[in-house]
Amino acid sequence: MDRRDLPRSGRLQGRVIGALLLAVGCTAFVSGCQDPLITEDQLRSPFHRYDRVRNQDSDTFIRDEFGRARPNVVQRLAPR
Repeated sequence: MDRRDLPRSGRLQGRVIGALLLAVGCTAFVSGCQDPLITEDQLRSPFHRYDRVRNQDSDTFIRDEFGRARPNVVQRLAPR
């Protein structure tokens, strides 16, 4: 069966699906190149330097049981 044997709507539908797949692929490629939101050396608040000097700062990331780095949200938001 040749492509010319397909009805016109089938060819149009194939082109639309191909364009959508190309757009999704380009979006996934571009979004994978972004910097992380939280870095290890980034100051988190105006009081972070104060806590760091007095050895009261909390770690930015903690390691879970699988060894993956996770943001340390609970300890960072806890009252001092």
